Amino acid sequence: MSESKFEFDEQIIKKLNDNCAKVDEHNYFKFLNANVDGENSSISYFLKGLIRNLSFEPNHKDKKINLTKDEQIKLVIEFYKGLDAKTGELVEQILTGKHADYKTQIGIDETLEHTKGNVGSGEDSAQIEVEVILNGTLDGPITIAHEAAHAISAHHVQLNKLETVKEKRKAAKFLNRYSVDCIGEVESYIIELLFVDFLLEKGVMQKDDYENFMAQRNNNLVNEIFQILQENDVVSHLACPITIEAFKEFEQKIKASKNYTAIMNRCRIMAECKDEHPSFAEYKFRYVVGEVVSTLWFENFKNCNASEQKRMLKTFLDYVTTKTDHVGIEEMMHILLGSNVKETCEQYYDLKKNNTVTV
Repeated sequence: MSESKFEFDEQIIKKLNDNCAKVDEHNYFKFLNANVDGENSSISYFLKGLIRNLSFEPNHKDKKINLTKDEQIKLVIEFYKGLDAKTGELVEQILTGKHADYKTQIGIDETLEHTKGNVGSGEDSAQIEVEVILNGTLDGPITIAHEAAHAISAHHVQLNKLETVKEKRKAAKFLNRYSVDCIGEVESYIIELLFVDFLLEKGVMQKDDYENFMAQRNNNLVNEIFQILQENDVVSHLACPITIEAFKEFEQKIKASKNYTAIMNRCRIMAECKDEHPSFAEYKFRYVVGEVVSTLWFENFKNCNASEQKRMLKTFLDYVTTKTDHVGIEEMMHILLGSNVKETCEQYYDLKKNNTVTV
């Protein structure tokens, strides 16, 4: 048997042990399994099943647009007002810096490869901070619309209120890990699809731009699923404490596996991670859920009549702006799709297999 090209000394093993211990302490994979109830609805079923009909699609860089920052913000406000007047007024106040509970900063840096966006709690005040850095491409207004969804989301608002009160930080940590991290991208991804449809109607985006946008979403999803599964393999196979001897034994066991290189790379990434929460899956699983649920919701929305679309929008906006208690994956899917996890996965398989996403 050939020698391993991966060199892991005692220092790296110690870091990997410390980080794996943090992941294990958070019990994240066990939590995910518990939140996708059902005989065949484990995290393995959800992710390995999804990957069955997914592959990478060709995509190109986002197109430059001749819109100023203010014009992009105006487009987003117009879109939200078209969904619902009250929601649109709230978004307008937030994005124009006129809402006392929010601190909003939107800038431009055309040297960035990708637009950046974030919504979080302020360190020195009770304000919710909304930050977007545009790069002069179509991704800019889409990111503003995405982050605006987080800004009005009851999940995020409740989380940020809790984080400003020191004695409630434990409750905030629970809410973040078990609600926002798990389903926090569903509403923003649905908004993205509705907004892209709006940009198509306005002529800001062309059909090839739309197809590129969908290819990027697909490729991000494939990447995220593969990497989460790699991390799951690491955490499930490497019981703490991890010693040099234990690691070598683990490496020998998986050496013949086709995923050997990917798992070893994931071990190194986890070992070198300096974040308080080194789990890639703990952060990225929400994007997988967001992509799957939003794609199915939007497909249903595009294929129903005007009155049913109005009902779906009302249900969605009520969910976004009022749901502050703990919501698991099953309950969220039931509210928005009327299906459980297993049914949702199967519907997504069929959609991707038949390539029926509406343009």
